[in-house]
Amino acid sequence: MSAANGNLTRPARPGRGLSARILLLAIFFILIGEILIFIPSIARFRFVFLEERIAASHIAVIPSTQMPQFNPDEATAEKLLAHAGVTAITLRDPEARVMLGGEAYVAYVYDLRDANPLSLIVDAFEALSYGGKRTIRVIDQSPMDPGTLIEVLIDEAELWREMRDYAIRILTLTAFLSGIVGLLIFLSLRWLIVAPLRDLTDHIAVFHNQPENNLLDMPYHGRSDEIGVVQAALRDMQASVRQSLQQKTRLAGLGEAVSKISHDLRNILSSAVLISDRLESSADPEVQRSAPRLVDSLNRAIRLSTITLNYARSGLPALRRQRFDLAEVLRDCAQSVQHGREDLRFEFNLASGLRVDGDPDQLARAFSNLFNNAAEAMQNGGVITTTAKKEQLGQLRNRVVITIKDQGPGIPEQVQPQLFEPFMTSAKTDGSGLGLAITKEIVHAHGGSIRLLSSSVAGSVFRLELAAV
Repeated sequence: MSAANGNLTRPARPGRGLSARILLLAIFFILIGEILIFIPSIARFRFVFLEERIAASHIAVIPSTQMPQFNPDEATAEKLLAHAGVTAITLRDPEARVMLGGEAYVAYVYDLRDANPLSLIVDAFEALSYGGKRTIRVIDQSPMDPGTLIEVLIDEAELWREMRDYAIRILTLTAFLSGIVGLLIFLSLRWLIVAPLRDLTDHIAVFHNQPENNLLDMPYHGRSDEIGVVQAALRDMQASVRQSLQQKTRLAGLGEAVSKISHDLRNILSSAVLISDRLESSADPEVQRSAPRLVDSLNRAIRLSTITLNYARSGLPALRRQRFDLAEVLRDCAQSVQHGREDLRFEFNLASGLRVDGDPDQLARAFSNLFNNAAEAMQNGGVITTTAKKEQLGQLRNRVVITIKDQGPGIPEQVQPQLFEPFMTSAKTDGSGLGLAITKEIVHAHGGSIRLLSSSVAGSVFRLELAAV
């Protein structure tokens, strides 16, 4: 895996990558599965071995049960015992008792009639641990005659060798199959998961270094699984981020250009204001009638240039947080906006004792922007209604919810999605398009939120949420 500049990604150390881990995990879990198969199989092998010795022993003593006068000599008895694979046989049935071979020291007695899966597993590994150095007694019913009980003495050496060889064969086969299956699983997972993830990581690293180059975007693979969803999401994210970067770059260039233009324009307009002041003192009635409108236009142009220049030069100043009375700030802002507007009226529905943790000057600027927008939207006057109350919103506690409603004509629908973006105006021709953008920055800096709740011909409603005390 290639490493990206800026330490976005680093190559995995040998044996520590995802591929190696998947291979080791695949082999490990397959071995666990094979071991879980081996344990009961070795116990079953020992059980079958002992059952075969019981059956062979019954066959060896059949002549003695059928012919009471049959008494094999020592050589014949040894051959019968050797063919049965035991050192002594005792047969018990309701009609006779036959014994072949002599007694010997017995290390352990196993009664197969009482055997269960757990005991067979324990007995099998116990037999392996002793290395074939014991003589054991085995008791079981004859498979040919359930009413006949057979006891045999067995030297465990042959059983141990058979179990050892069987275990070696099983473990060898298990290791071979585990390697093959593990390799197949590894290759499958590498093809289905690891390689696409590596491709995703490489594209993210490349995109981190060259976000403007659309030739390096994640290609379309047409997969419909989770990896395909991630690939599609990455492809969409690359396109979205690139578009945002291009837009930010254009806005940065535009802002720099506007700041330079605004600086020069403000100086020019300031000179024009000085000249217009002289025009006001002219005795010409036409000049006196036109001069105030000229001065207002120049002042408005200077104010617009100043706002734009300040926004381009710096962001919001550092917050000076304190706990303050929200109602007092809202009423002061409304009083400033209402000055000179006899046709404008403010109504407040504020819960008592509302206090907010924040910078009162910055929030006053945000409220003033909203009140000014509402007042400018109501050219023929009207009522601006402000409501504030404390609410608990989900896991967010102590939130003050503020709604500001005007009676203006509403905000055009096509403007609403970009309403809080810089230089975006709703309907005013002389606005800077920065009021709502600045308001959003201020509210977000306080950990709050703002949105347009509704807008129609009956008016617009803005909703703010701030942290309460």
